[in-house]
Amino acid sequence: MVDSESLGDISSPTVKTESVFLLHALAAHLGLNISCMDVTAAYLNTKLPISQQVVMRLGQEETEVVIKLKPEWKQYVNRNGTMLVLVVGGLYGMPQAALLWYDHFSTTLLELGYKSTSMDKCVFVKFDSDGNRSYIAIHVDDALHVYSKIKFQTELLAGLERKYGKLTVQSGDSGIYVGVEYLYNRSEKSVSLTMVKYLNKLLETYDIKTVADTPSPENLLEFDASLPKVDSKKYASLIMSIYYASLRVRPDTLFTINYLSTRVKDATTREWKHAIRLLKYVKGSLSAKLVIRPSGTRVHLYVDASYGIHPNGRSHSGVVVSLGSDSPSLGLDGAIFCRTAVQKFVTVSSTEAEMSAAYEQHQLLAFYRQLLSELGIEQVAPSLMMQDNAAAELNFTRRGGPRGRTMPLNVRYYYLVELIEDGVLAIVKIDTADMLADVLTKPFYSKADIPLVQRLLNDRAWMDPADL
Repeated sequence: MVDSESLGDISSPTVKTESVFLLHALAAHLGLNISCMDVTAAYLNTKLPISQQVVMRLGQEETEVVIKLKPEWKQYVNRNGTMLVLVVGGLYGMPQAALLWYDHFSTTLLELGYKSTSMDKCVFVKFDSDGNRSYIAIHVDDALHVYSKIKFQTELLAGLERKYGKLTVQSGDSGIYVGVEYLYNRSEKSVSLTMVKYLNKLLETYDIKTVADTPSPENLLEFDASLPKVDSKKYASLIMSIYYASLRVRPDTLFTINYLSTRVKDATTREWKHAIRLLKYVKGSLSAKLVIRPSGTRVHLYVDASYGIHPNGRSHSGVVVSLGSDSPSLGLDGAIFCRTAVQKFVTVSSTEAEMSAAYEQHQLLAFYRQLLSELGIEQVAPSLMMQDNAAAELNFTRRGGPRGRTMPLNVRYYYLVELIEDGVLAIVKIDTADMLADVLTKPFYSKADIPLVQRLLNDRAWMDPADL
């Protein structure tokens, strides 16, 4: 009954998935410790401004509970067993409760000597005089703590429990945070990320019994409006349920689910069948993990495009981000972030499509370089952008430059040229066979495609031995 519009902007930040996976990558490479903490009944620690306090009628059952806690309030119970109360705290379910809690919790962390990063308001950092580090990511009342010395965990836990009481704490090299299960291999400096519990429940919900060998059917991009339509709400629920895992630990399914999500308003029985087939692929590869094994802390981007594959003539972009050394590992570092998207305008050549895909990543590049800097890991050397298109590589120079059919590619692409000249970015030519982002730009329906799909997940236990 609260008029949320009258409250202004009450959206509460939550930690970005990109930040969480970056912290996992750093913990694996630098040998940092991991702990997860949960604040019990977090919202009850907050207070509403007087202007936002509201009257609420409690039902008979709720009133009985309250009277057990506060016997002196029995005089206020109505004849019908109900009671009116004034809500003065950020009760769960109130639209502003999440923001009230974020403000409260972030203030507590600031008091404990932490500083919020500019790239992600839910990532906090703290350093001591010896350069030891402590990182905290918060998602509502759940906190992921990544730290180099046990003193950080001891001090943090003591500070939080003084204010919030006993916390639920999970420490060690295995656990779960924001639905993602993690397992560290310290000898290999790697971390495996899965969502087996979530995916098993999803497979059970849709009664998936058989398996498929590849993520996509050959006719994925074909659309036949004459086929029977399916319930849009049920279709959207299925697609978003798969998307939730695809964006986190199953990038091998990302292109397929991204395309199917564009058909929510007009989905037919064919699209529903494709989505169910994708779940069959997931069932057949359920043991596969996303393995992050950074060889360094330099930002690597694999960028690719498929030219004109959509019915409206637009191309499709894909990017894979990893942390590596001074040369590309071609997949062995593992993906900390993947993105796939239809390009926003029609390009006139494959070169322009590739250059557009590269330009689209400039904000992503800035995000990772700045966040790493705030985490105490300066990006002195240029980040590496892997390209498999020789013409696109040449065009990102003053000497090459857009010309001929690519003349329209002026201001936007010279922005990347300036990044290259300023030492922020370096273009590296790799073979198409090694372009990990290729998996994010087109349907992969042949068994011959599977080795590249496997390299994207980087799970040696799932990969073909010949591809290791």
